[in-house]
Amino acid sequence: MHADLAAIRSASRDISDAHTAITEEWRTLADSAEQLFGGTWRGYAAKSYTEPWGECRRGYQDILDSLQFLGESVAKAAESYSKQERANTEDIASVTVKLNL
Repeated sequence: MHADLAAIRSASRDISDAHTAITEEWRTLADSAEQLFGGTWRGYAAKSYTEPWGECRRGYQDILDSLQFLGESVAKAAESYSKQERANTEDIASVTVKLNL
């Protein structure tokens, strides 16, 4: 089995960067929406957006949580693979010494 450790770590960083970018964009959007819904917009039409906005916020949080979990999982996989590779290298070196190779 072969794994490109650099590519795995790069993927983890890319996921983390996506998480950060989405969070920043979301804050901008959420701030604008909260000002509109909680401030200047009144009446029945404003109230009709309360539930969809709540669903949107929950959906965003689900996506963000999933990205965070994915990024952490990929980083852990890279670390686990790296540790296993070091252990395998040490085991092979030990056997080589014992066999006088």
